[in-house]
Amino acid sequence: MARPRLTSRQKLARALAELHGILGSDRGVVRGPQLANVNRLLLLQSGYLREILKGWYFVSDPTAEQGDTTPFFANFWEYLARYLGERFGAGYCLTAEHSLLRHAQHTVIPKTVHVVLQSNQSQVQALAFGHTVAMFPGKSAFPTAAQTVDLHGLRCMSLPLCLVNLPPRHFTAYGREVQIVMSQLQDPGALAALVNINRAGLVRILSAYRQVNRGDFADAVLQQLTGLGIQLKTDDTPFDATPVYALGQPGRSPLYARIRALWAQHREAVLACRPVGGVVDLRPADYLAQVQAIRAEDAYHSLSIERYRVTPELIHKVAEEGWDPINDTADQKQVAAMAAKGYLDAFELVRDAAVQVYEQRSDQPGCAAQLFAAQHQAWYQKLFGPSVAAG
Repeated sequence: MARPRLTSRQKLARALAELHGILGSDRGVVRGPQLANVNRLLLLQSGYLREILKGWYFVSDPTAEQGDTTPFFANFWEYLARYLGERFGAGYCLTAEHSLLRHAQHTVIPKTVHVVLQSNQSQVQALAFGHTVAMFPGKSAFPTAAQTVDLHGLRCMSLPLCLVNLPPRHFTAYGREVQIVMSQLQDPGALAALVNINRAGLVRILSAYRQVNRGDFADAVLQQLTGLGIQLKTDDTPFDATPVYALGQPGRSPLYARIRALWAQHREAVLACRPVGGVVDLRPADYLAQVQAIRAEDAYHSLSIERYRVTPELIHKVAEEGWDPINDTADQKQVAAMAAKGYLDAFELVRDAAVQVYEQRSDQPGCAAQLFAAQHQAWYQKLFGPSVAAG
């Protein structure tokens, strides 16, 4: 007896199941040979895959337009790590400039990523949307295994090595990122050990530490070098303007340092935009009514930004208690509904907190920060509660 023929929807479901089995829920890059050819072609035709380079594919949204760059940018670093790793193994490393941006968690995708190779090869590989990867031999300067680190799957120069090897222009073009990475370094000996790798670069980075009021760190490095009979002058000015960020506690996350740096740089501009005499004076009950009136619209826009499949109808269904994950099978499987339910549950807690702050705004000016610190974990629990409860 012949097996029943699969419908087009069943074929697509089979292809998606294979794709999910390979990538799971966290990755978005797949090579052609990893998929059965019939499934790969079907996923391409349906818009669930897009080819970024011959034999390499990104997972994409089938409803997105053909020129949508979102899949490319969302999966760029994963693709680059896999491409370089599969082609060169341990025989590649990002240059000092691009290693520094990875250490600083700089999220902007550069037009060209520069890579040094252990082998004697040179190539500029074109990608999509005008982006390229430029690869060239590192020769004797290629870093050793001890001088490299793995950052999200990419081989990068270690933090001390990339600081010492930074070209002068990087201190002006990426001054904030340089300072963020400088704040991560805790061991003066790590820089002192590189004096024979790039002496001019070491002078430059120690001068940079003096510019950001960390002369104590520069002196600690120089003290170790003096013991070896090496004297260096560190009176250069690598940064071309007043540093935007005073280095904080070593070991802090680069994201913490970035927020501090951005605020220090833009604080005055933000304050200049603050309206004058625009204080809203409403009764707490009226304020609560205004907040309550926008909850469905707020949830729709916020969850749409997160790329959940959320519609205004779904938001209103959840808001009016029409969502039943226990007795309604469709709702049990509707991840978007769970996201909306969690958002609205969290909205109610935040709304109550906002009203409390509004009532106390005159008597306790700092109560907003205190309340946030005390309650934000409870907001997160409400946000993800429906998904956890549904398994």
